[in-house]
Amino acid sequence: MSLITLSMLQKDPSLCGLRNAAFQDNKIFTRKVFYNTLGVYVGVGDATFTPSLEKFNGKTLYDCVEKGKSYPFFDKFFRACDRYESLADTATILPVKFVHNVGEAGHKIYNNVTFNQEAAMVISTKEVFKTLGCVKMLSVRCTKPVILI
Repeated sequence: MSLITLSMLQKDPSLCGLRNAAFQDNKIFTRKVFYNTLGVYVGVGDATFTPSLEKFNGKTLYDCVEKGKSYPFFDKFFRACDRYESLADTATILPVKFVHNVGEAGHKIYNNVTFNQEAAMVISTKEVFKTLGCVKMLSVRCTKPVILI
C-alpha cells in the first residue's frame, strides 16, 4: 500500500502573496507516469491536470483536477485509478479544499480537506489542525511514484 504524506502545515510568509503565473483555466496538461525499475524508466500510465473556474461558497476558485490511470497492460500487476482535486483562490492560489481519492492495487485512500485561512484551521476527514496561518498545500509524496502533485 502506498504511504501518503501531506505536508500542509508549514508556514512560509513568502507564499502568502504568491500570484498565479503558472496556468490559466480550461487548459489540459497531460504527462506520462513512469516507474524506475533497475535503472530503466517504464511508462505505466497517464496523468491529466485540468484547472477550471468553479463557484464554491459564493467565491470563484480554481478547481484543479488531476487524474491518473495505469495502462491496461499494467492493470494486471498494479492497477491505479487516482483522482486529486484542489480548490484554490484565483488571486493568491491559497488552498480552500483538497480531495484525495486513490485506488491503487485494490487499496483505497480517501481524504477530504478544508482550509480555513481566516481561522488558521485545516479540517480533514481524519483530523482538525490549528495552523500558524497562510497554509499552502506543499506536496503529496508517495512511496510508489504513481502521481505527484
